[in-house]
Amino acid sequence: MVFRLQQLFDNLNDAIYVIDRDYKILMVNKSMICYSAELGLSQDIIGCNLFDVFPYMSDQNKIEYEQAFRLNTVFTAEESEWRGGKRYVKEISKIPIKTEGIVTNVITIFHDITERVEYEKSIEVLHKYTAELANTTNLEQICNATLDSIETVTGVNLLTFLIPQEGSLVPIGNRGNLSPINILPLDGKGITVKAFLKKETILLKDTRSDSDFISGNIESLSELAVPVILFGDSVAVINLESTELNAFNEMDQKLLEILAMHVSSAIQRIKLNDSERQAKAKLEILHESAIHLNKTKTEDDVYQESLKIITEALGFFWGGIALLKDGELRFKYFKGLGLPENFKINFDSKSVSTRALRLGTSQLIPDVRLDLDYLSTPIMDADPFLSELAVPIYVEGEPTAVINLESRKLNAFHTDDQKLLETLAQHMSSAIDRIRDEENYKIQEAERVNELLDGANRVGRMIRHDLRSPLQAIKTYAYLIGRQPSQTETYIKKINESVDYAVKMLEDLKMVSAPTELLKAPIRINDLIEETLKTIPIPESVKIERSFEGDLPLINLDPVRMRRVFDNLVKNAIEAMPQGGSLSVSSKKTDDGLMISFKDTGTGIPQKVLGNLFRPFYTTKTGGTGLGLSICKQLVEAHGGKIKGDSRLGEGSTFTINLPLNT
Repeated sequence: MVFRLQQLFDNLNDAIYVIDRDYKILMVNKSMICYSAELGLSQDIIGCNLFDVFPYMSDQNKIEYEQAFRLNTVFTAEESEWRGGKRYVKEISKIPIKTEGIVTNVITIFHDITERVEYEKSIEVLHKYTAELANTTNLEQICNATLDSIETVTGVNLLTFLIPQEGSLVPIGNRGNLSPINILPLDGKGITVKAFLKKETILLKDTRSDSDFISGNIESLSELAVPVILFGDSVAVINLESTELNAFNEMDQKLLEILAMHVSSAIQRIKLNDSERQAKAKLEILHESAIHLNKTKTEDDVYQESLKIITEALGFFWGGIALLKDGELRFKYFKGLGLPENFKINFDSKSVSTRALRLGTSQLIPDVRLDLDYLSTPIMDADPFLSELAVPIYVEGEPTAVINLESRKLNAFHTDDQKLLETLAQHMSSAIDRIRDEENYKIQEAERVNELLDGANRVGRMIRHDLRSPLQAIKTYAYLIGRQPSQTETYIKKINESVDYAVKMLEDLKMVSAPTELLKAPIRINDLIEETLKTIPIPESVKIERSFEGDLPLINLDPVRMRRVFDNLVKNAIEAMPQGGSLSVSSKKTDDGLMISFKDTGTGIPQKVLGNLFRPFYTTKTGGTGLGLSICKQLVEAHGGKIKGDSRLGEGSTFTINLPLNT
């Protein structure tokens, strides 16, 4: 079991060590050996006492290890350290492992979260520049503050800030050794032009791959262009370039998009003239909302803070935020006169709010009496509302909520109010998306640890149970040879069969933990399928139906590996038809390769199982390892192909393999 765990752990990037109840280190993976070397420790720490290896371990850590063994409790904490002049942050998890009801070991996992912490730190730095943007009074100041913030946060110094003027993009500021970029016509080439017109970020990891790239005095190899969007239109472009390939990543993109939102707010603010002072005051509140919303921890915080912002910025007789859940809109957050507790609006029914969500566009209604979709709100008051403003909130392209304002005055809301709420809705969407990303990250981390432990437990169970059988058989036949020498040949054959079974089991484990090496040769696929069908014992109750397309071209593949895939699929089909049935095997040429299909009339596979069929160690068979189909997928993909499974309960299953001819 230790050997199998070693192989599993060695494939992980996280540093891992395992201790026993005496705090003796039993196992370390390759990443832990490297980590020990970085810390200046001896690389040979197996067998050593944990506290001797780490003499400066805190008392808190010692207490956590003691409680992990005694109370079967998982501990997770963050710690930072300095190596090579750089600060690293690790998430350290102590995970107890039980054997026969007793915690016998603790697995310690060091997970590097430096990148995540640096991202959060970058966000904090970025927020400091929002105050500077808030004090700008013209585009030149916005440009300089933007370029300063990018240099500080990303370290990139090849920067340009462009704005549209008379049908062209005009640079108003740049940093680094880039020569002043020429004016770029909006009907011409350029990555910045494309980002401006498409109103979306363009992350170009290799500029040589895009014919729209315009080279300057420096040979830039990667580029990141982020448009600044205001009320649905591009008003500027922030452009970064680098002389290195793949210099920018998704974190850089997200940081710049957040900055672009603040730049958008700043540009919006300076465009307000003296006659729009009231609107400017509203904008200041909204601008601050981006900072507050970026600090929220839960979706509830986002909605509460947003309702507060709406109240301060606009003022209204009645306003609320309705959440869409299970096909219904419910106003969980509102200010003004109360609503009945059971009030809800079906998403498919008529109302201004549902129309805004369905269409994905704001609804500004000067006189609700003229709108056939208007739904009177059952507020405990006799006087009716006369005007309404509904602004939808979409998160990741999905309708999520709607901001709804109502007034007893006609034409109470204006396009400026609409635009302000639309900007707030964008901030809310970004905040909710961030919160969900963080929650998903935590869930994925927990699933990763659980999957690791589940795999380790399956390996342990398999070794304890399945491998014990052939070893016991070998021991028995060895004993019988001494007792019955005349049967030696028979017993030697049985011993060889047991050895082959044990070797196959270990090979299965090796297959999922080591890269697949292929020995390819030109093969006739129909011959390989036929060889499989002839060598596997087929019950009389199972009928084989062949449908092989003739004159198929030779395909370059590893016959042993692919034969293993076919063997597994045929055996699975037979096992799925305990009462008999038919197995249809077909082959044919497709536009880009060959397609092989195995279709049985067995019991079928439940839908909830289908999604996990090819996951390592997942099985519904008693005593199964869950490696068979996982290995099939690995081998098919090693040939550049794809495998998929479809099934219906009571009708049977079909497994289809698509292989390219130029594997």
